[in-house]
Amino acid sequence: MSRVNYKKLAREDSFVGQYLAFSENSETPYAYDFWTALWCISVALGRDIAVDRPSAAVYLNLYCVLVAESGVTRKSTAVRRAVSFIRGMCSETNQLIESKITPEKLEFDLALQSIEFGSARASIAIDEMVKFLGKEKYVETMPTLLTDLYDCPALRVGGGTLLRGSTVLRDVHVNFLSASTPSWLLRAVNPDVIEGGFTSRVVFVVSEKPKRTAPWPTKSDDVIRQQLLSRLAVISEEAKRYPTIALSEGAMAKFKSWYRNRELKRDPYRASFQSREDSHILRVAALLCVSDGTWEIQANHISTAIKVVIETREDGAAIFEGTGTNSRLVLGVDAIRDKLLAAGIGGIKHSELSKAVQRFMDAEHTRAALDVMHELQMVQKFENVSVGRGRPTTIWRAKQGLVSSNALDTILNSITPTAGG
Repeated sequence: MSRVNYKKLAREDSFVGQYLAFSENSETPYAYDFWTALWCISVALGRDIAVDRPSAAVYLNLYCVLVAESGVTRKSTAVRRAVSFIRGMCSETNQLIESKITPEKLEFDLALQSIEFGSARASIAIDEMVKFLGKEKYVETMPTLLTDLYDCPALRVGGGTLLRGSTVLRDVHVNFLSASTPSWLLRAVNPDVIEGGFTSRVVFVVSEKPKRTAPWPTKSDDVIRQQLLSRLAVISEEAKRYPTIALSEGAMAKFKSWYRNRELKRDPYRASFQSREDSHILRVAALLCVSDGTWEIQANHISTAIKVVIETREDGAAIFEGTGTNSRLVLGVDAIRDKLLAAGIGGIKHSELSKAVQRFMDAEHTRAALDVMHELQMVQKFENVSVGRGRPTTIWRAKQGLVSSNALDTILNSITPTAGG
């Protein structure tokens, strides 16, 4: 469960507080409700407003990914709920993208917007990240494109094709909301993507349990829904009156104190994230001050932002550095598969397999994983085999099924079966 009590972080009369109340009777975790509420605000604000930091303004767009195993915390429900609030705000000038699109098509569409409207704006909301990024060759450059667009450049020239020529994007503003399982993220997001800066721009919101069990959810309160829609409309209009958001003296002191005293990490994921951690904190603090209508960042906004951003940093590290329980399982099973395939027809001794994966899995979990592979008919098991003068041992040998591209998913789903959705 979350180490932060998200339910107590927002005033009840703020947009985030009302959004939490609206989502109270659903199973979605408070962490999801909190972050998707901020995402809705970021869409409503658009590029009309930024934190007034000298030489490096912080725009309030948000890249957010909800993380949990399938069917456990209703990630898709949280994404779809957020979309239901911002759908009416999206139009030709701010396209809503809810399905797979190639990087080239996204860039081309944004270039057309720049020509027609003078700005390139999109809100991307995909309930399953694998649908959007996938494994196909043509989407491999999507993280690179999203990385380039994150800082809301006033002018971006480049890309394009021989047929269309280079693309020109103006006043870029892109928001991104999606959901994923930790195992897919661990396998799909490679070190190049981390070092390239994509993950440092994303907040990964991890939650292992729903806020409640709701076998028969109650109908959403239409009155609160209308209030939230009205507040988003007001926020959108107010943003034009407040082109910049400043920090109060107390907020500035709090922010500078945190910055000077923070402990810098050395591992690749945390080090990359910390290069943008200050911007994340200012962005979240600004969204919170808009949420409660102050339109100036106060010390309490900075304090709250520090808490939630550090939590997402640590949760992201647990996924990508292989320190989380699910991450260790994925890496362990993947290592077993690699060793079996490398051993070929001769097979490999059980003791050698256990030693190869001991940093990820203990002997009991290694045996359980191999038993699952055996049940799935992906490996052969030869017991009491005499090898040299040593004691009889168990030999494991890969079968054709282990070569399949979806073998790892099949094994992991069998080890930790969950409901779909």
